Amino acid sequence: MESNPDVDICGTNMLILKQNSEPKVIAMPTVDSMIRFNMMFYCCLGHPTLMFKASQVPNLIYNVNEPLMEDYELWLRLCATNLRFANIG
Repeated sequence: MESNPDVDICGTNMLILKQNSEPKVIAMPTVDSMIRFNMMFYCCLGHPTLMFKASQVPNLIYNVNEPLMEDYELWLRLCATNLRFANIG
């Protein structure tokens, strides 16, 4: 994130490992505009992969009224701000 100071929240692709199954790569969109667009349809930010600039993320608090989608709800709320997203492919 030091190399990309305009990025506030950054994630990566994910590798899914299941017993008795081939590993599967979940490819996430990499640029802010595509992340925002795809967030309307699915959560394209892998929670365990995320890094963020704490100084740039005000109110990084889960909505306890949405316990089944607390991560997704938080990312959607942050999409409504001017924060910049990225995923590393």
